[in-house]
Amino acid sequence: MNQFYSLSITKLVFFWWVSLLSLTSQAQRIGPVAFQQLPQPYQLYPRNAQSTALIPVAGRVEEAGWEALSVRLFRNKQPIASRRVPLTYAGNSAAFQIDPLPIRAEKAEYDVSVTLWKGTDSVNVVTRTNIVAGDVFVLAGQSNAGAFFRDTRTNEFCRTFGVISENYGKGVYNPADTAWALSNQTLYTQNVGNLGFGIQQYILEKYGIPTCLINGAMHWSSMNEQAIRTATNPTDLTTGYGRLLYRLQKAGVANAVTAWVYRQGETEGYGESTDWLGGFGRYYQQLKTDVPSVKQFYVYQIDIIDPAVGAAPFVRESQRTLPRTYPDIQVVASVGTEGFDGLHYSDAGYDQNAMEVARLIGRDFYNDPDQDNIDAPNLRQAYYSTAARDEITLQFNPGQRMNWTDGHGSLKLTQFLYLDGQAGSVQSGRAEDNRIILKLNGPSGASKLTYLPATYTNQQPDYPYRGPYLTNKRGLRALSFLDVPIAANGPSDVPTVATPSLSASVVSASSVRLTWSAVAGATGYVFEAKAPSASSFATLAQLPRDQQAFVVENLPPGAVYAFRVKAIRRDDESAYAQVDVQTPAVLTTPELQATATYATAVRLHWNAIADAQRYVLERRTTAETSFTAVATLPPATLLFQDSLLVAGQRYTYRLKATGRFTDSPYAEVTVQTPAYLPTPELTVAPQFNDALLVSWKPVANATHYALWRKTGTSALVALGTFEASVTAVSDAGLQPGTTYTYQLQAFGDRTESPIVRADAQTPGLLATPTMSSTVVYTNAIRLAWMAVPNATAYQLERMTDGQAYRVIGSYGPTVTTLVDTALAPGTAYAYRVKAKSPLSESVYGVTSATTTTLLSTPVLSVTVLYNNALRLGWASVPAATSYQLERMAAGQSFQTVGTYGAGVSAVRDTLLAPGTSYTYRLRALGDRTESPYGTQTAQTPALLSTPALSATAVAFDTLRLRWDPVPSAAYYWLERRKTGESAYSYTTRVDAGTTQYVDAGLSPSTTYQYRLTAFGDKTQSAAATASGTTLVLLATQFEPAAHFRLWPNPARGKVTLQFARPTTGTVQLIDLRGLVHKRQTVQQATESPLLLPDAPAGTYLIRVESGADVYVQKLLIE
Repeated sequence: MNQFYSLSITKLVFFWWVSLLSLTSQAQRIGPVAFQQLPQPYQLYPRNAQSTALIPVAGRVEEAGWEALSVRLFRNKQPIASRRVPLTYAGNSAAFQIDPLPIRAEKAEYDVSVTLWKGTDSVNVVTRTNIVAGDVFVLAGQSNAGAFFRDTRTNEFCRTFGVISENYGKGVYNPADTAWALSNQTLYTQNVGNLGFGIQQYILEKYGIPTCLINGAMHWSSMNEQAIRTATNPTDLTTGYGRLLYRLQKAGVANAVTAWVYRQGETEGYGESTDWLGGFGRYYQQLKTDVPSVKQFYVYQIDIIDPAVGAAPFVRESQRTLPRTYPDIQVVASVGTEGFDGLHYSDAGYDQNAMEVARLIGRDFYNDPDQDNIDAPNLRQAYYSTAARDEITLQFNPGQRMNWTDGHGSLKLTQFLYLDGQAGSVQSGRAEDNRIILKLNGPSGASKLTYLPATYTNQQPDYPYRGPYLTNKRGLRALSFLDVPIAANGPSDVPTVATPSLSASVVSASSVRLTWSAVAGATGYVFEAKAPSASSFATLAQLPRDQQAFVVENLPPGAVYAFRVKAIRRDDESAYAQVDVQTPAVLTTPELQATATYATAVRLHWNAIADAQRYVLERRTTAETSFTAVATLPPATLLFQDSLLVAGQRYTYRLKATGRFTDSPYAEVTVQTPAYLPTPELTVAPQFNDALLVSWKPVANATHYALWRKTGTSALVALGTFEASVTAVSDAGLQPGTTYTYQLQAFGDRTESPIVRADAQTPGLLATPTMSSTVVYTNAIRLAWMAVPNATAYQLERMTDGQAYRVIGSYGPTVTTLVDTALAPGTAYAYRVKAKSPLSESVYGVTSATTTTLLSTPVLSVTVLYNNALRLGWASVPAATSYQLERMAAGQSFQTVGTYGAGVSAVRDTLLAPGTSYTYRLRALGDRTESPYGTQTAQTPALLSTPALSATAVAFDTLRLRWDPVPSAAYYWLERRKTGESAYSYTTRVDAGTTQYVDAGLSPSTTYQYRLTAFGDKTQSAAATASGTTLVLLATQFEPAAHFRLWPNPARGKVTLQFARPTTGTVQLIDLRGLVHKRQTVQQATESPLLLPDAPAGTYLIRVESGADVYVQKLLIE
């Protein structure tokens, strides 16, 4: 970027800081540009008749040095158009105006970007985003129009402008609040209310058109307050009218409002204001001046509100009759809205209101065909319909199809029809077309009729009033009416709508086109017809006001029909215009015949039909549900050949003669083409490298076959035609290794088979396999050969010592190596192999080899080492590199003991089973050779018998051990340990002739464990074990006798113990060796007898144990 541009950017940034938001009454200044016309973010431009809008961009560049200005248009962020204009300065400024940028009214958002240029350098001045094109609507009134501005729904294609002023639209408006926004973008401030957004959403979803809706509702406002307009300042922001008009003008849509929805009157119904109709008249005329673009007004009739005053029904009647004064007003019913609480409605209710008024908007502005019974029924006239005046007919606006509902909840509809202001005269009702017929209780002289109560309070049942209502077939509730005159002499038949002129023209034998003249002021047309056999007319359609033609189809030929049409207005209708039409008669049905001439062709012919201008021939198969046109033929043509058909297909043809207006009935005929013969199953197989065998399976119903052959790109050569009995041909004299293509076709009566093709190649000679051999062992040679392309097998042969070759085997194509085993050592062998395929083979590849000789047999010796170990020895074998030793126990197979190096000539085999016979074999191993086995057998010694060991206490420190002698024992090994010790700590050797051992020096009253093993020559016994406990060591000093005493002492047979205090414990009688002769227990005893055993006379001890205390006294037994 050059220096001048950098300085300009610096100046521009500074200029923007001080003037970014600088506005005048004519311009919006952004940086160096003062814009006269520039879109705003979220702005909606009203669409034109072509459903497009134009975005203007114009202004003045007020900084010198810029060369051009460009505007780019984006659709959904993608560039779609660009405008660029040069800048011509007058002084320090340059005016510009861009050709308007067109945008479509659609679900798309547009952005506009403005850029200044200086050479190739540029700077973006401003980008305005989220612009749409669409329609503008206004919603005004009081609280049921604003619904407290609490709707939270929004959509990028639903827009609004400005804000809701304070106090629900009654506060003074801030003139700076002129921003575009999404509808309901903010709660309350930029809200359009539930009803407003519901209208926008319906239009967007059904017609795809974005909308701007400006809600100018003022809660708690009267009609007179709504109509206050300052003549010298219509946009006076202190008035509700001025605030709404200000928003429309600032948005630039005051001359582009499509429709005005108005909902107000509750204030007058409450008696808080008067003269609703006068206030509305002023309001309407002011809008015609200030917002002249409004094409249609939709005014809601208020509901049966509470608490209401007597004026409420007069407000409703004023609203119902507005269309009589203002033809561009339609009245919408509020009664029957969901969620009615006596004044307001639920969200679902406002959505219902939105849908019902949006349907009218769709009819009036979007050509929606859904027009039948979407208006609220509005009473046109009431009259006595019987001479006895006991029946009243209510005639509603034209096109309505009325329904009668007896009741709702506990209420009956007859309760709310008032004759001269009194209920109870109506007995029942019924609906007929756009009429309700009321059956009265008797003749009546009433002159006025009212529908729905004037007021309804919370003291009445089923409050608030939610029905019953008179409705049409779409559920639209009839507008309430007040004191409507009842005509005494039937309906008034003088229409105020002009009668259309009706004409008819025949379109076809079954259709007639009706056209009529447009009627000024008509809102639509009702079209009716009467068949020849019918006694009355039936409605065919209710058509929009811009339609003046209708085609009636599916009429029978040669019949006379009566058609009539009337123009309707919302409150009146014209007389009928009628015309009679006769449809043309049909032509005579042709006589159609069909013949299958081949599998793919059918010939059709028919007779000539009088007055036919052409013949239309159609065809379908059994699988098709509709016919397809085959040909349209001139009247002189009576024959047609239909070809390129499918063989074996059933075809139905139909033919009709067509005249100027009528056709004949179709003549039908069904024919089936012969089926193709089945496709032959063709096989071509080599017979040898110069011959191929061509064969096929017989084809049912074939009379002959044709066979062709070619090779490469050459032409087909016919090999001949063969009778049906021939199914194979040998084609000889061919070139080896060459590909041939064969074609075969079967032929039968008026049919043939599809052509079948097959390729085959004559085989060539296979390549010779190159062969090699390697000696693997004394009995094995490895053979290998090169793989041969196209080989399917290899045949291997062997010759031994110059004898004849013998086949070893045939191997698959993937086998190229083989080890030939079970050969003789030191023998010469020759091998040869040839590659084979089913129809070819190669010459032999050859090789030879000689197996190695055996080593000499080793001499094996065995020596017994112990009952579980043997020693194996052998003499070395020349050329041996290792030895392999194997062992076999009786009844088992040989197991390898180990493999040993060439320097090893002896090994020990341990962990053997005693008394077991083992056979050993040894072979020497060398380079690709081995020796025969050397064998030897030996037996391990058996175990000695296990000695029977016992231990007996001799004294408090001595145990005596005894055992039985063990045959063949050379000595015994005795071991000892105390109970609880893990290892034996004392061992001693005992000679074989000894069978006992006294173990002294032990601890008193201690248990010892002993283990004894007998040993013999190269064997031993299993260890025998025994346990013994030394005797108790006697006390050498006794406790005082104070605790107990004995009597008599000396004693015989019995002694008594007397305790100093109650004692619990154990009493023992012990001799001086420590042996216990008697033991008994005492329990809290002060005296206890002790029966003495038959023991030798002598000195004994009485020992008493009580808890941790021990007491001992001597006792002499006589």
